[in-house]
Amino acid sequence: MNLPTRPRLRSLYDRLFSRLAVERQYQRPDIDNSFAVSGSGIALVFFLLFSGSGVCQTTFVSIPKESSHLYHLDFGRNFFSTADAEKTERTQYYDLLKELEAKKGNIATSASGLLKTLQLYDSVLVQFMLHDTYLYLRYAVNTQDEQSEEESSIMEAEFAERTAFLQQELMQLDSRLFDRLRKEQPGLNAYSFEVESAHRSQPYTLSLNEEEILSMSSPLTSDWQYKLYQTLLARGSYGSVVTSNGTLDAREDRRTIAADTDRTVREAGFRSLYWIPQRTSTGAH
Repeated sequence: MNLPTRPRLRSLYDRLFSRLAVERQYQRPDIDNSFAVSGSGIALVFFLLFSGSGVCQTTFVSIPKESSHLYHLDFGRNFFSTADAEKTERTQYYDLLKELEAKKGNIATSASGLLKTLQLYDSVLVQFMLHDTYLYLRYAVNTQDEQSEEESSIMEAEFAERTAFLQQELMQLDSRLFDRLRKEQPGLNAYSFEVESAHRSQPYTLSLNEEEILSMSSPLTSDWQYKLYQTLLARGSYGSVVTSNGTLDAREDRRTIAADTDRTVREAGFRSLYWIPQRTSTGAH
């Protein structure tokens, strides 16, 4: 399965798994605690999403075409029972997000207050990734599900806009003050990297108002290209290529074709994938 990727999703993935507290917080007792309901499970999802094209053995096919119908994402088992159930549980995420926003301007008034704010952000981030990944994957396996893609895009922009204040306030948190707060509340040691990262980002960060505006406008300024690309990719016809292993789809089997030992097969696959006309002999010049 070749799933599309989105740069902003990569960034959020990196932020999620830089957290020390995510693995132990991400537990859902109502669902079998495997795959998508653990940190390692989400890591597997993103490995599948973001792994690049490697060298394939032409004699090995990971998922034979005749068995492809057996492989699919079980959304009900790994995420939510139904799309309506996801929307219902999404209200819990927005409740947490609202609670986090209430900390705006006061995150470092005390050691315990700072720790609670950072732990609350962890919870918000985990819930956000759960819902956003669900919506993203629903669109990834069916690019005609444009509603899920649109909701995911809006959700990402809203999350970035409503949590931008935290980055700003961590940038303004003096290192000596943070050291003192850590001594008062050792639990803050787990967030040292987060504070250091905020300080390093300061030269490249706009004002809070500018960051919020930039985040909210991203669906209009950057997401439409991704959507258009995926739509064209899904709707186009790329033909097939005859190889020693049988006839392969020029797009779905592009990695296998690119690794074929026969140069003519690789060339035919490239030309078919990128709609380049086959060369014709015109005689000597």
